[in-house]
Amino acid sequence: MNNKKIQVGLAAILLIISITTTIIIYYNGSLKPLKKNGEEQLVEISSGSSLSKIGKILEDSDIIRDSFTFQVYVKMEGVGNQLKAGNYLLSSSYSVDKVVKMITEGKVVNESTLITFPEGWTLNQMAQELEKQQLIPTQEEFMEEAKDIEKYQKSFSFLSTIKNITERSLEGYLFPDTYYFDKEEDSEDIIRKMLKRFGEVYTQEYIDQGLSINMTIDDIVILSSIVEQESKYDIDRPGVAGVFYNRLEKGMALQSDVTVLYAMGIKKEQVLYKDLEIDSN
Repeated sequence: MNNKKIQVGLAAILLIISITTTIIIYYNGSLKPLKKNGEEQLVEISSGSSLSKIGKILEDSDIIRDSFTFQVYVKMEGVGNQLKAGNYLLSSSYSVDKVVKMITEGKVVNESTLITFPEGWTLNQMAQELEKQQLIPTQEEFMEEAKDIEKYQKSFSFLSTIKNITERSLEGYLFPDTYYFDKEEDSEDIIRKMLKRFGEVYTQEYIDQGLSINMTIDDIVILSSIVEQESKYDIDRPGVAGVFYNRLEKGMALQSDVTVLYAMGIKKEQVLYKDLEIDSN
């Protein structure tokens, strides 16, 4: 009888340990970012919202995994009365810790503008749209800021492979995506946000793949820009990229009209013979 009681007691203890371990694993997992490369979105937390309502808003907006875990974390941190109402730019790539910190510190955006930069847009087109939305003084000012590669290399290591930085700009590194820009942000803030997005998407896996075929990040960015312009349809791009890569491997010229247009700084539907005479060195 005693042995049976001991066995039952041990089983109960093991069950409690198992349940506790499962809860801890679930809790810690729920505090991690929901996605690796989530986009920022505007989330409104209205005045007077309870902790449970804030948690539901964040969960429904796909910012956090679980509303209950969020509430537990806030209570354990003792910051339940510090959550501030307002409009926040949040992302599912943020941990619960970061989300809570932003809300308790009241890092709100007063007035935001939603802008989508389609794939294939040049730096000049982006600058024109930003000026049109009155987010920058002039497109020339933004273009000039985007030439200061050295300033941004300190914060974004993936820019380290850019050659001839005095002759280049951040063209190709300002990731095409949908952004919320605060009216108080300047050209530098906008560029940093777009570079940050590039870093979120261009992971170490892509870097390693490039190195495996002897291409730096900058080589891939330049080639991708050319392929983007040469191919109208996504389905054609792998084939076009393969052709260009094989030409580079053999030391051949790319023979791409896009490289001429890029050197000329313009976009045209057709390249003329006289355009090919441009000296882009």
